[in-house]
Amino acid sequence: MEAELVVRPEAELLVERGDDAQMIVLGSRRPGPVTGFILGSVGLRVLSQAACPVVLIRGGTVSHRPQNGDIVVGVPEDGEEADAVLEFAFRAAATRGVPLRAARAWQPPPIVNRHPAVLALSETRGGLESAQQSDLYARLGPWRRTYPDVTVIEHIELGPSVEMLISLAASAQLLVVGRRSRLGTRYVGHVAHAVLHFADVPIALVPTR
Repeated sequence: MEAELVVRPEAELLVERGDDAQMIVLGSRRPGPVTGFILGSVGLRVLSQAACPVVLIRGGTVSHRPQNGDIVVGVPEDGEEADAVLEFAFRAAATRGVPLRAARAWQPPPIVNRHPAVLALSETRGGLESAQQSDLYARLGPWRRTYPDVTVIEHIELGPSVEMLISLAASAQLLVVGRRSRLGTRYVGHVAHAVLHFADVPIALVPTR
């Protein structure tokens, strides 16, 4: 470990150092929502602009987390985004020697209510859900082969992603989600924004695009 004192704006320095870092770790004090402290001028800029994953840890949470809890990762449908979060999540699970819970929430597309053929397919929810399960299994395949010692638990759920991830994170030691950016803004994506506010667990935000 090295310590360094640099006279520069914090956010600017952290974003710059993130270009060559494996991850950035930020702390947040309790009580209160994370936006009341770290996600001000410094934290939100780092979260939205860093080129590497950013791990956010709220003060007082780590000691209360189950040491044998799994790592939960929200797996997007987009292939490139999924690979970004899965690479980080599998590596973290392998390093810690804990199971990885790969989770995806899904919603029936609006067309199922209007198109007779699609409606017939979705009369039993399993028709659409099994397609999601197959896609998730395929996304996980290459990473399972790369990390054969990591136990993977697949989780598919009908409903909003945010609610699912917050619920699963309650018994986890780390939550991994993707982070989307918009040039010139501090946007991190609605899922990332929501879990930062409500999930009471260390969170890793992985840049996906």
